[in-house]
Amino acid sequence: MSAINRDSETFALLRQMFRDQMMSIPVSFSPLTGGIVNKVYEVKTNDGCGYVVRVQTDSFETFMKEKWVMEQVATKSVTVPRVYAVGKLDNTESYMILEKIEGISGNKISKESQIETYRQLGHFAKEVNSIIVPTAGYGFNFSLFPTPHFLEPWEEVWAWNENNVLQADILNQVLGIHAEQTQQIREYLAPLSKLNGPPCLCHCDISLDNCIVKLDGSVVLIDWTLTHAMPSNVFELGNMITWDDDQDHVQAFFTGYGITDAQWDTIKQDVFRAKLLNLLKAATWCYQEQKPSEYSRIKKSVLSFLSMNLCLFPRNEFSPL
Repeated sequence: MSAINRDSETFALLRQMFRDQMMSIPVSFSPLTGGIVNKVYEVKTNDGCGYVVRVQTDSFETFMKEKWVMEQVATKSVTVPRVYAVGKLDNTESYMILEKIEGISGNKISKESQIETYRQLGHFAKEVNSIIVPTAGYGFNFSLFPTPHFLEPWEEVWAWNENNVLQADILNQVLGIHAEQTQQIREYLAPLSKLNGPPCLCHCDISLDNCIVKLDGSVVLIDWTLTHAMPSNVFELGNMITWDDDQDHVQAFFTGYGITDAQWDTIKQDVFRAKLLNLLKAATWCYQEQKPSEYSRIKKSVLSFLSMNLCLFPRNEFSPL
């Protein structure tokens, strides 16, 4: 079958998914916004229930990873939607059927509510990071067989960063950074390559965009696509401060996580290194995918970080983060 692209075709494919996996029959659907690579739909069925369906090309293994991860974190008091089914429509289109959570996106709640939401998200992050995957594998790619595990040695994960993000020609093309500046960046990030902790789960995309706040104020954490196994929680913390530098949000998140001042003093340099790595990867991806507005914003953040932390550029050349 072809990719979902027309209403009539979409409805037929959704009916096939539910016929294959569920006892109910779709009676209506509507597209949902928010996914960058997924097509996302709210589906209502003949028994009055509501579901969320995510569809993406060539993502069966990723959806299976998400299902497994969500089952693990649910045992740690992290609130997530229930996953009812993962399947394939043909050789390319994969889908996930999830529980529909009633509530509003975290990015639409009041400032006061955002503080409490970030406190809950910090607690969730600590619980997620406490899960050690029982193999030596790291990274993004995952297999359920013969036992659940992530696939790459940490050295291979880091080599991907070096080869796809931290090469002089790449940084010059994406950000206009010269070879000697690239070397300074690589030296600054090098301590991350030497981290050797056991593979802990990291959501790697915790934000107000990726949570739903229910009417009672409780929070549901969604979108586990980018979940990695990493050798340290600094990658989770670095991701959080990459995309939200509001000090009230950061403080609430760290309070929920339970980070003391003494602990922060120990890890903060690696957290900032993880932040820079996130920014560099995001800038490279936006440049390659030709997303000009996002690229312009992230490039500005990268150059500001380099100005303020590595002194590679005059401080007054770019706006602060």
